[in-house]
Amino acid sequence: MKGIPINEIDGMENKNVIDSRDSATIRFGYYLKDCFKADYNYSVEVVQDDDGFHVLLRDTVTDTEEVVTIISLSDEVGKQIEDAYSDNQAVFEVDAVEQPPVFDGVYNRFLFSDYPFFNDITAGNIWYFRDNSEAVNAQKVLKLFWRMKDILMSAGVDEKYFKLS
Repeated sequence: MKGIPINEIDGMENKNVIDSRDSATIRFGYYLKDCFKADYNYSVEVVQDDDGFHVLLRDTVTDTEEVVTIISLSDEVGKQIEDAYSDNQAVFEVDAVEQPPVFDGVYNRFLFSDYPFFNDITAGNIWYFRDNSEAVNAQKVLKLFWRMKDILMSAGVDEKYFKLS
């Protein structure tokens, strides 16, 4: 199974090589955070286990309340996720994305995991680079993010989980 074991996510740094396998692994994660709140506003994680691929959706309702929804994905969607990684291996070469000239208090965190590679990228206001081809690293991240977004939205995930700002 490809991915990073769920229990190893915290404390991971960019470009870690995964040296162990677990029964449940995060294959993709996206987290939108307002720097003025303690928790992430929304998050989406694609988890793979022995039963296949699943999506965990988190909505922060209040500082102490969170709603979690789990959606099982078809084998076809799992194959699309695998193909997305095959086509976008350059994301594992990214150490950091470019810094935008504007900061409005939004953080974007991306987890990309394709055994044996893993990348945990945090960016401030990555939305600024959506049309900027000169921001090479941001474009690598956004290209795979948009591909995952399209795959997951076609599987029924609401667009709100993919807001960049």
